[in-house]
Amino acid sequence: MVVLASAVLLAACGGLDAVSGPASNHIVIPGASSASGSGTSVSPPPDPARAASGRRAVISAWMAAQLAFEHAVRTADPTAPELYATTVEPQLTWAESFLTLVRAAREGATGPVAFGDPQVVMEGPDLATVRACVHDGETVVSAATGLPVPGVLGQVDVEAFTSIMEHTVSGWKLANQDVVVGQCGH
Repeated sequence: MVVLASAVLLAACGGLDAVSGPASNHIVIPGASSASGSGTSVSPPPDPARAASGRRAVISAWMAAQLAFEHAVRTADPTAPELYATTVEPQLTWAESFLTLVRAAREGATGPVAFGDPQVVMEGPDLATVRACVHDGETVVSAATGLPVPGVLGQVDVEAFTSIMEHTVSGWKLANQDVVVGQCGH
C-alpha cells in the first residue's frame, strides 16, 4: 500500500513514470525490480463499491437459480426454461435427473421456502461461493394423494446450502450445490 501511494505521489509530481494500460488495473513502476525486469506491478486497493456490486450480482443470480429450481420441482418439470437460464453443469444434470424422477413418480412439491440471508463467502473473477441457511417448508407430495412422500423429501427442515456460482458470458450461474439437512452453520 505504501509502495502504491509513493508511486502515485511520485508520478503526480513528475518524479516517476507510472504506467498503467487501459486493460490493466495495475501500476507498473519502471526501473523497480521484477521477475520480468520491466518494473514492479502493484495492484490498487480493492474498490468497496465494486466489490459490493459484484456480491449483489452473485446473490441475485443465486436467488434466481433457487427460485427456478423451486418452480421446476413444484411442476415436476425437468425442462423448465428458467432452470436452463440460471444453472450450468454439473448442477444442471443433477437437477434434470432429480426432476425426471419426481415426474416419473407422479410427485410435486408444495410449501414455502425461506432462503434466509445468503452470503458470498468467497469470490473470484470466474467462481463465487454462496452460503445460506434455508428454512425449507417445501415438501415433496404424491400427486395422487396430496400427502408428503416418506423420508427427508416429505419433511420440513432447516438446510445449510453451500453453492458454487460460475461466471459465464451471460452472467453468474449455479454450477454446484451441497445441501446439508438438519443444520445451519456458516
